[in-house]
Amino acid sequence: MRLHSPVLALLVSVLLLASCAYTPPGASPGSKLAGVETIRYTGVLRPPDRASEMQVVRKIISTREQRAVATARAKSFVASLNKWDFEYIRQLGVTHICVAVPRGGKHQGEASVMMWDTQTESFVGNEVFEVNNLPPNFSILQMPDYVALCVLRYGA
Repeated sequence: MRLHSPVLALLVSVLLLASCAYTPPGASPGSKLAGVETIRYTGVLRPPDRASEMQVVRKIISTREQRAVATARAKSFVASLNKWDFEYIRQLGVTHICVAVPRGGKHQGEASVMMWDTQTESFVGNEVFEVNNLPPNFSILQMPDYVALCVLRYGA
């Protein structure tokens, strides 16, 4: 006995389409963000105990040049994300972008970074963090008050 019910055929079609349309959480295929959730660092004010910690040596007020470089790099990176990648980093809890900036005068760390808030499109306190043990590119950095995605050399 064969069933030729139009309702049944429609239901099967809808279920088939729904199962094909679902994509699990993650970066879009071929994205530079693939696997980013596996690389996590923590920002600490003391010397690092583990390789997965970034030491903040000091915070200073940014110069005009540092702000210009950081703004260009952060905006360039955010503009390169498609809606799936942006949603992916949101699912990971990322609210900020960590970008490298030129070193200031009497620099005390091995690198200088600034944090760009993706929601307000501005910097965190207009500060430069001089740091040691810099996380790798496209790693997630847990700071005390927010989570940042390190895109250190993007647009350089």
